[in-house]
Amino acid sequence: MNRMHEKIVFFERAFLFSVSLFVLLLVQTSCSGESSSTAKQWKVYAIKYGETARFNRSTLVLGAQKGETSPMAWCAWLLRGADRQILIDTGFADRKLAKKWRIAGFRTVPEALKTIGLSAEDITDVVITHMHWDHVGNVGPYKQATVWIQRREFEWARTIVSKERPTRWGIRLKDLAVLGQVERYGRLKLVGRDAQVAQGVFFRDGGAHTKAIQWVEVHTNGPSGTVALASDNAYLWENISRPVSTGSTTDPNLDIEALGRIRSEVSRPELAIPGHDPETFKRFPVVASGIVEIR
Repeated sequence: MNRMHEKIVFFERAFLFSVSLFVLLLVQTSCSGESSSTAKQWKVYAIKYGETARFNRSTLVLGAQKGETSPMAWCAWLLRGADRQILIDTGFADRKLAKKWRIAGFRTVPEALKTIGLSAEDITDVVITHMHWDHVGNVGPYKQATVWIQRREFEWARTIVSKERPTRWGIRLKDLAVLGQVERYGRLKLVGRDAQVAQGVFFRDGGAHTKAIQWVEVHTNGPSGTVALASDNAYLWENISRPVSTGSTTDPNLDIEALGRIRSEVSRPELAIPGHDPETFKRFPVVASGIVEIR
């Protein structure tokens, strides 16, 4: 009888210990947010939607000799997570404009997304780094997405163009009109400095390419570590590695400061990704024509 009682006491204590341990682990998990096993992991892709063979280097690199040229890629970026697909910049859809800029192999970003099994309706978020036409020129197809843009950039752009002057400094009135429609549907998110778009995805202040150009910092929670998508804070790898401002900035010093922040955040130097360099599509693994995975 005593032995039976001892066994019952032993099993009761073992059960209570197991319950206590489970509660402790549950509390630790809830306090720290998502556990490491369930933390969101992001895959980062660069998308090329066309390429210009000879682009004026004095625009791409401050101080470059006039008459020199470099090839230039036209790009957007994609972050793929478990439950969100975040497109960074939208490119544009005007094929006459593509011809004017001598863009070979032009396609729209939705056409590029189809090659990796995504439609525009699959995109949950669109992040606009700045208001130039080649970055915000095709928001319309993403009808399910929340569209994120820096408030200062958006309000500045509205002061630049008008019905009398519908295009100025790379800003187009018709792109603002599309964003106005998005706003009426409640899908426009105007944010301040250093906004968080999703877990591990941050909108960071850039240089002086436009009033409030941004770049995107991505903590992948995977082997890649932290990736920085510079957009037009840097056109080429050269801008980042030297570092040297682009030739299209209004304040080179602000650009250099932004490049310093970009370089300081990445896990490896090659994970600071410029906005228009064809070399990007040679440095990383190809997943489809004109699409590489940044890792």
